[in-house]
Amino acid sequence: MRRPRPTAQGTGAHARRRPRRPPWERYEQLVAFLGEGVIESRLRTVTRLLAASWISPEPPPAAADRTGDPYRNPLGDLYAELYGEIAARFRTLAAHTDSVSWNPVLLGKAAQYEGKPW
Repeated sequence: MRRPRPTAQGTGAHARRRPRRPPWERYEQLVAFLGEGVIESRLRTVTRLLAASWISPEPPPAAADRTGDPYRNPLGDLYAELYGEIAARFRTLAAHTDSVSWNPVLLGKAAQYEGKPW
């Protein structure tokens, strides 16, 4: 006896999963609490940076030649739309750091996220 074909809504655990939301919508939902009450600016910046970094993977280094990579997405990273937000948060942290040695590190990370995703 064969199993019945799944319906259009799906069956089992897959039917209960919520559809994936766009990256910006997920990001805004994660950081919505930052608008409530008084939160120190550095904590707000770090929290926004962590949330955006958690949703969007780190881009490959600019020196990496990914032309022959069979696992590369030829259309680019779908979550790359958050790269601008991540780069802006790294630049904000660099501007407000108390340590001279951290400034080039943070600006270097910002430059990595400012590169084109393709």
